[in-house]
Amino acid sequence: KHFQNPYISIAYRILHFKHNYLYDKIDDKQLILGEPTKVKIDELDYKLMEILSKDGRMSLQDISKKLEITSNLVAYRIKNLIKGKVIIGFRAKINVKPLGYDHYKVLLTLQDFNKQNQNKLLTYLKSKKRVIYITKSMGQNDLEFEIIVKKATELHEFMRELSCKFPSILVNYETILYYVQPILKYLPKQL
Repeated sequence: KHFQNPYISIAYRILHFKHNYLYDKIDDKQLILGEPTKVKIDELDYKLMEILSKDGRMSLQDISKKLEITSNLVAYRIKNLIKGKVIIGFRAKINVKPLGYDHYKVLLTLQDFNKQNQNKLLTYLKSKKRVIYITKSMGQNDLEFEIIVKKATELHEFMRELSCKFPSILVNYETILYYVQPILKYLPKQL
């Protein structure tokens, strides 16, 4: 109703990196969202994850009061959710605007995106400390990534370099500036 051409993208694998542009050294650890695993959870696990998705720093005591169970049971359930890779991390969401940065999403249209070219492009993007997400998706574009820059000219230079490095596979790209930091909630509304 409000958008002329809505863009729909289904992410099936997300690589989430630390905000390395804030540090002197690069930490190449990543969270991988979308890894196929099957774990049974019950209603209590779901309620626990719902609470944690809203406030991952809430104390065990406060969670136990909300769920009307013991703190030991909360700790046990969290430990099992982590062990089963249902919970894969707890992270602070950084608002980059007050730090003088802009947050962009870049949508790539690619050709000849075979396994070899895909690995080269992913390795290249992973090596850039300003890239904080890489998303493999189904939709209009073949690959998406998010980047943090100080100025739009920095993004332009990055994209020029990317285009020169991968001229045979990069057909087109689109950039989207986030005016407000998106808050992502990965927990589905219902089981």
